[in-house]
Amino acid sequence: AGMPRPDRNAHGVSTPALLRLSASAAVMNAVVPLALCLQVALAGKMAGSAVQAAFGLVVVTCGMGTTVFNFLVDGVVAKVGTAIGARRWDEARGRVRAALVAALVCGGTATAVLLTLRAPLFVLFGADRAVTARARAYYAFRASAIPLQCVASSTNGCLGGYGRVHAATALGIARAAAEVVGVVAALALANNESDADGSDGRWERGAMVGMGVVYVACVAMHAAVGTTLVAVLVPDGARSRLGIFGRPHRRSQGGREDGYVEVPVEVPVDAPVDAPIDETRLSDTPFLSDLADFAVDGASMLIRSVLLQGSFFAAMVCASRRLGATGLAAHHVVTQLWMCSAYLVDGVATAGTVSGSRLVGAAMVTHEVPGRACRRDGRTGDDDADERGFHVGDTRADELEARSDVSFEDVLASLRSVCARLLLLALIAGTAICLGFVRFRATLVRGFTSDEFVASALLDEKLWTLLAFSQPLNAAVFCLDGLVYAFQDFGFVREAFEVGVGYVFAPTLAWAYGKTPATLAAVWTAKVALNAWRLVVVGARIVGWCLTRRGLRGACERRLGGGGTEGGRGAESRIGGESP
Repeated sequence: AGMPRPDRNAHGVSTPALLRLSASAAVMNAVVPLALCLQVALAGKMAGSAVQAAFGLVVVTCGMGTTVFNFLVDGVVAKVGTAIGARRWDEARGRVRAALVAALVCGGTATAVLLTLRAPLFVLFGADRAVTARARAYYAFRASAIPLQCVASSTNGCLGGYGRVHAATALGIARAAAEVVGVVAALALANNESDADGSDGRWERGAMVGMGVVYVACVAMHAAVGTTLVAVLVPDGARSRLGIFGRPHRRSQGGREDGYVEVPVEVPVDAPVDAPIDETRLSDTPFLSDLADFAVDGASMLIRSVLLQGSFFAAMVCASRRLGATGLAAHHVVTQLWMCSAYLVDGVATAGTVSGSRLVGAAMVTHEVPGRACRRDGRTGDDDADERGFHVGDTRADELEARSDVSFEDVLASLRSVCARLLLLALIAGTAICLGFVRFRATLVRGFTSDEFVASALLDEKLWTLLAFSQPLNAAVFCLDGLVYAFQDFGFVREAFEVGVGYVFAPTLAWAYGKTPATLAAVWTAKVALNAWRLVVVGARIVGWCLTRRGLRGACERRLGGGGTEGGRGAESRIGGESP
């Protein structure tokens, strides 16, 4: 039986392929937030502004426990995708295992912190008694499910790194549909009970409990099915599963005729088909090393995510203390619109991370061995690599074969092309969302609330103009984030956020808090200012460093453990520091 060859055209990513990947990733990223957005609207329409405000308060607060660990998606896509792009199967397996362990640890920690701080947080919110009572009924469910949500997020990242975005998308759609149907049922059931006993406060608290049960059940389903998919699906470009929960082995003579490795690992080229594997060779990157590497980069992304979610939290506290229940409910609606558009455009960012990390992995293959043989056609690699009969599962053989057709300059040119096309796509999407917000302003507001005071706050001209016309800016920022993650330049991302939050967002929000009269538009001006900073700084990093020869070589050397070179110092350079 003939063996499939490595993808010699992996460096050439077509525009239709990018569009398909972006669309699928957009659905994957947006479907659950869109379902949450719909739940906010349902809470307002079926249960009133008090339940809507309480629901939003808990969602934003407990959301910090999951979204601060956004590295479990973006970082995992980058790390697993780079390992698979470089055809380092054992390393990919270690990255997946580290991601799942990190998800449980991070989620458990977040749950413990949020449950411990429950009382001080409700004091900090300063919400009225009706909102607080309803929020308390929902809080424990949402906080306790954070470990499951972290595992679900991590499996999405693993599937993205596998190149199996469509599977993650299908799972997300199933989870979102189940959650919305469950929330409608919980609200309807609680409403029916209220007709029987006539107690509004009691039925509203019962509705919050019902929504909490639905949320826990749906997240548990997502985590369980996602983990199963990670274990059984074959990464794009591999010939079999990675064996996440099993020990790798090669097929015996009774197995496949080509002797393909059941779980691809590096084995001697001349090993017979039925030879046992030397287990001392199974892991060039032991699990603890994988976990340590994950922790170092994860710490930078954790700080970045804490600052990002902290900006939403600070804006919510400002709205809660200065604008009352009506202003807080309007603030939650704006947050949902902001986040839904963000997740829609974030599909482009995910496509950038998936495609970019694979290309960085391909660049590692062409860059890894100094003094490698030169081909007669001037490319890197060896003319005779195709004739040596290597096993496809042999990492070394795969690298040699990949080198035979793809040069470092090919990969760099593809990276530049992918970045330019995705940025253009993001700007088009952001402009379309902007026009949609302008055209359907009244319809969107009516869809979220039947409270005339909340609707009046949302229809404020300054607020809606700011929300609508910030969408192209936001789209470009989200796209650039995904592209810089592909290079695993996590230290720089952290530093950019530290400066942006400290010197741009915080002063602007302080101005909004002290403004008389307080307005929701002023609160959201701080978020727009932060994104403007991110656009300038991250854009300069990508154009001025990541997409240069020195920048890409530095990224390769960091992933290969190289150091001591100018390129290797690229990730360590500070904002405004050394230029390529």
